[in-house]
Amino acid sequence: MRQRIVRAFGGVLVGLGLVACGGGPAVLGDWESDKRLENGEKNELELNEDYTGEAMIWATPASNPTLWTQFRFEVAWGFEGADYNFDLNCIEGPCNGDDFDMDCNVFLVDNGDGSESEKLDCEGDKKWASYPLQWERP
Repeated sequence: MRQRIVRAFGGVLVGLGLVACGGGPAVLGDWESDKRLENGEKNELELNEDYTGEAMIWATPASNPTLWTQFRFEVAWGFEGADYNFDLNCIEGPCNGDDFDMDCNVFLVDNGDGSESEKLDCEGDKKWASYPLQWERP
């Protein structure tokens, strides 16, 4: 599935302008959840120039919200304009139907002190549709 998505986005990527300083898409690099989770951890997302990446996401089952489980995902991604699309394939954890797609946008937030921070605001699908998927640069 990952190879198909990378190929599907490949044609679109060639024709798009690069938007980040340094010549790559604004989403490249490391991200972490914008808030610490109730277990004290942060989710992590790493996005590479070859349109792959990895994610580590903590979650709890609906039946026991105190039981935190770590999921690891392989990520294939692409973009069209300012819209980023991610295909997350579960490779470690319970992985019972936990593959999902995530649609995101990068934006800047004024920190109130004259500086700005990059944020990545995402929405998941399937089991992850109501999970908070907001990211920031570490």
